[in-house]
Amino acid sequence: MSWRQTLLIAILACILVSSGCLSVDPSVNPTASESAVFEEFSVDEPWASNHVWANTTLKSTPAASNVTTISVIRENGQVFSTHQVTSGQTNVLLALPTNRNATLVASNSKNSTTIEKTNVSVIGIDPLSQ
Repeated sequence: MSWRQTLLIAILACILVSSGCLSVDPSVNPTASESAVFEEFSVDEPWASNHVWANTTLKSTPAASNVTTISVIRENGQVFSTHQVTSGQTNVLLALPTNRNATLVASNSKNSTTIEKTNVSVIGIDPLSQ
């Protein structure tokens, strides 16, 4: 790697850390203890910037089997990401906003019904606060 590439990587890392976008050891925490659709959330990434990829396990319930779309809604009401769910799918990879609260809207796009809304918080460690 050339000195220019190393310098560019160092500058980008400093910008990410100082902008507050970087989060170490992110996790997803649902605010409700029970859900008819979502069973578990896990994050395999050691760090994240503006979004984190969360592995989401869907329950084996009639409600969860009717889900065709999961939308991630930001705190300001704007759609952050939308994910399609196929019949029988039990694991979904969701893009969630880092260090923010979000609402997951599980719906059936075939009959335009909302099956469940679940609030989650995506938290991590701010490397500058350490």
